[in-house]
Amino acid sequence: MFYPLLTLAGGQVTPLTFIVSGLYEGLFVMEDDATHSQWLHYTGECIFGPSAGAQIEMLPSEITRFGNFRSAHPDGSITAPTNALWRRVLGWFETYFSPPTLPGMFRRTMTDADRRLPEMMLGLGVVQGQRNLIHGLTPAARFFPMQAVRDAGMIVDKVGDHDVLVAMDAEQGAPVAYLLPGPGVRLEGDDAVDPTSGARWQANGKDVDGVRLPLAMGIFGRWYGFSQTYPATTIWER
Repeated sequence: MFYPLLTLAGGQVTPLTFIVSGLYEGLFVMEDDATHSQWLHYTGECIFGPSAGAQIEMLPSEITRFGNFRSAHPDGSITAPTNALWRRVLGWFETYFSPPTLPGMFRRTMTDADRRLPEMMLGLGVVQGQRNLIHGLTPAARFFPMQAVRDAGMIVDKVGDHDVLVAMDAEQGAPVAYLLPGPGVRLEGDDAVDPTSGARWQANGKDVDGVRLPLAMGIFGRWYGFSQTYPATTIWER
């Protein structure tokens, strides 16, 4: 998930720089350099400080291989990593080879853990809307375990008012959620089909003309973080 690091200050758009300042519910908290307010990186909401209650807009994103990005956006820019190589390698390792348990420093910031799934299970959490604790906003949320998506290949489901297509695209190597144009879409073989319009989509979200469905708001991460942030989340089951 990416956030435009901008806020409105005195009627003007001001860029902010963030640093990691702590943990909240097992997830990182970011502090901005202008007001020293505390922001949740998972939702883009400010929970403490002069900007408390403010919201940074969440933008849909996906995990993809660089080769795919370069093919789709030959003129796209690249943000070079600034952290040490060993940290990047460790992050990659922790993503694909789940550690057996959550470190104590994370667990001590959490309320009661949701035991419906193993805490370190990877999956795609799909949400409709943005959460904001101070303003009482609690969007609909649904968690799709990664192995379940991999086994199913493609899933047609509903999150809140949105019909979604969740798929494991072999080219991407990670689950992705797309917004469907309306209800009634069903799976036929390796495609999702709209019987009304006759449109067909593959696991990469593209139709026969190569036009891709818009991305849904998907957060790829571990169960403990998603369930702590969205405690009312449902879980997809076959």
